[in-house]
Amino acid sequence: MSIVPIGHESLNRADITAIIARGKALAEPGRFGEWVTVATEDGDVVVAALSPDNESLIFGFGKEAGWYYAFDAEGECLAEGRFVEDLFAVLS
Repeated sequence: MSIVPIGHESLNRADITAIIARGKALAEPGRFGEWVTVATEDGDVVVAALSPDNESLIFGFGKEAGWYYAFDAEGECLAEGRFVEDLFAVLS
């Protein structure tokens, strides 16, 4: 179960911190580069896990209407859930 509240419609600072910390903790050494926040063309904020050379997106995390989601570089949904942990359970 996640400790991150679901009351916010989009990612907030607590969400971002939880996603980055959990992602780094689960990642195999050398599999990812930086974990960064990025604003989309629509103005949404997402967390992006970059390739080891920091040149491309491996996958990202966002939140819409109170639901978390993970997506790949093509924008396809990989996982969704009410809690951040739901995403990592599917991705790991």
